[in-house]
Amino acid sequence: MENALNFKRIIIGGLIAGMILNLIDTPNGMFIAGPQIKLFLAEHNVPFNPLIPAFFFPFHLVLGMMMVWTYASIIPQFGAGRKAALYATILLLLSTRLMAFGFVVMGLLPLHLYLILSATMILGSLMGGLAGCWYYSRVSK
Repeated sequence: MENALNFKRIIIGGLIAGMILNLIDTPNGMFIAGPQIKLFLAEHNVPFNPLIPAFFFPFHLVLGMMMVWTYASIIPQFGAGRKAALYATILLLLSTRLMAFGFVVMGLLPLHLYLILSATMILGSLMGGLAGCWYYSRVSK
């Protein structure tokens, strides 16, 4: 089957994408947005759950795999390359940012914190997605 997906390359490319996303997004969550989130929660009498950071590390890895899987799936339609990688990455990035914006709409996250968190999420997703998709396409089959 010529258009069969290579799940080994999806996983490896996705882990590459997710690690890049973690490297870019984690410092923001720890040092910039994190203290502001803790303050916001304290102001609203909501205890900070220490498992929150532990959630996002594997979340980014899974998101990276989803980006590469989406990329691999759209290659027959759009061809391999940067354009398809951006389509796949932006599709997943928009879905996460729209979902997170729901917390702003519900009043559970201030807009300025959403924007701070989104800045590195966007940068990390684009860099990670392009790298992971490049790995999927360029590594010998």
